[in-house]
Amino acid sequence: MRWALLLQEFSFKVEHCPGKDNELPDLLSRNPQEDAPADLGDTDRIYAPEQTPPVREKQTPQLNLFEAAKDPLEWIRHQQQQDAELQAMAESPQVRRRDGLIWKRRPGTNKWRIIVPVNARDDLLRQHHDADTAGHPGANETLRQVQRKYTWPGVAKDTSDFVRACTTCKEAKKYRVLPHTTSAHRPEKPWDTVALDLMGPYPLTADGNKCLLVVTDLFSRWVEAFPIAATDATTIAVKLENQVFTRWGFPRAILTDNGTQFSGKAWASACKTWQAYQWTTAMYRPQANPTERRNQEVKTALRIHLKGRPHVEWDLQIPKILFQLRNRKNAATGKSPAELLLGRDLLLPGEWKISRQFDEEREASFERVRQHQAKYQQKYVGDDTRLAPNFQVGELVYVRTSPFSKASKDFCAGLALRWEGPFPILRVVKDGIYVVGKGKGMTVHVSRIKPVEEKHPGPAKK
Repeated sequence: MRWALLLQEFSFKVEHCPGKDNELPDLLSRNPQEDAPADLGDTDRIYAPEQTPPVREKQTPQLNLFEAAKDPLEWIRHQQQQDAELQAMAESPQVRRRDGLIWKRRPGTNKWRIIVPVNARDDLLRQHHDADTAGHPGANETLRQVQRKYTWPGVAKDTSDFVRACTTCKEAKKYRVLPHTTSAHRPEKPWDTVALDLMGPYPLTADGNKCLLVVTDLFSRWVEAFPIAATDATTIAVKLENQVFTRWGFPRAILTDNGTQFSGKAWASACKTWQAYQWTTAMYRPQANPTERRNQEVKTALRIHLKGRPHVEWDLQIPKILFQLRNRKNAATGKSPAELLLGRDLLLPGEWKISRQFDEEREASFERVRQHQAKYQQKYVGDDTRLAPNFQVGELVYVRTSPFSKASKDFCAGLALRWEGPFPILRVVKDGIYVVGKGKGMTVHVSRIKPVEEKHPGPAKK
């Protein structure tokens, strides 16, 4: 009451000041620090405690590469040699021995697979399910990956039991998946229709990325994904044009949701430039976008790859995840995206050593390519009878440049034009040596000039 009477003599305005901006009075109303040193004076106790930021240990940068623990060819050969029962197996129309391995024909086909002995099956399943190159796929996909090159009695049941018992899959994957709406967009060829979607925001990475742009080809189900810092229409359009469309071709239609990025003038202008139809999904129905399924697969893979790792490294895991998705058989197409676009699945580390010896049709196709390459090289590389063209005085030629990079002027020699001109031939010094009209006259060898109009080389001199 006494303070209220005293304050009435003054004219003042009461304003609230948050405690974070008024530390000293705020601390005076609190108890002293319990962990303060015993010899700390009363005056020092009223100051805000010093906040010492945590010191992070410096870590040696490491490449984010796939790990190849063993040579697959040598490993399976060694495992077969340790199995006496398998070594006693005699050759037959269904069993062959080749390259030190024992192969078995798939019934009703001309495809051969390596027989895996009992003591190597669990290890092989881990390679095709738990490894970074696999990414914990489902039982059907794991079985397909295994049966690409390997087989044994009961392989389907062993694979199913192995995946069902996987602890990581139980922790990261959904227990029940709701049915998805059937898409009305059914393209008939690769990269005819693409679907886009944005994932995030996620923790800010060292490169400043916080969202993920997912691009799916609706025919092959091939997935491209790009960590990005901004989600505006211009950023997305530049990423698509530079990283997707110039690689796979421009699509007929682009399917997106109704986000602000895809409903403004900038996005409409980009689609008009690409001459692509602009399709959107139904409002409040994200399942109508086919790439939502890919999003779930990417999220599941991120959970698996980030287990025991800092979440700010999510963008470093994207290349491995894309490798896995592109190699998985899709239920809608019956094939993997890589097989539909490239004609074969992507090879795992060391798999190039295990050739596809028994695929006669593919081997014949490769042989035709090799023959064509040999003819090309013989024509353009191995023909020693071709001579450099002869130039006449007054003929116009281009001269090869020799620039030097200059960082101060932002000039890179590797990006500069390689020829300048045209300049006239002023004088023929001798065969192959000319003086061209550059500056006061420049003497050059024939290897550093070319005609304005392509000349056919003359016949070889005998």
